[in-house]
Amino acid sequence: TQFAVEVLKKTFGNKHILKMQNPLMGGEDFAYYLQKVPGTFLRLGTANKNKKTNFPWHHSKFNIDEDALPVGVTAFVTCVLNYLNNYE
Repeated sequence: TQFAVEVLKKTFGNKHILKMQNPLMGGEDFAYYLQKVPGTFLRLGTANKNKKTNFPWHHSKFNIDEDALPVGVTAFVTCVLNYLNNYE
């Protein structure tokens, strides 16, 4: 996780990388994967009040701001490339 935080802060800047004060697992079972292999879990914020995409997941009006999708792709690709270039 620290590796991803460092890479993403360099990519997006400190103000865009937030650590949840009270982490929530919800229905995620990802912790079981992390018992077997190293990894990290991140959430991509897609809420945008101006585009009315700020409703919770199970709300009938839930939608995402698709402009956030390239940010998510950049985050994952940047982490993968940095890992492969530094830890082969």
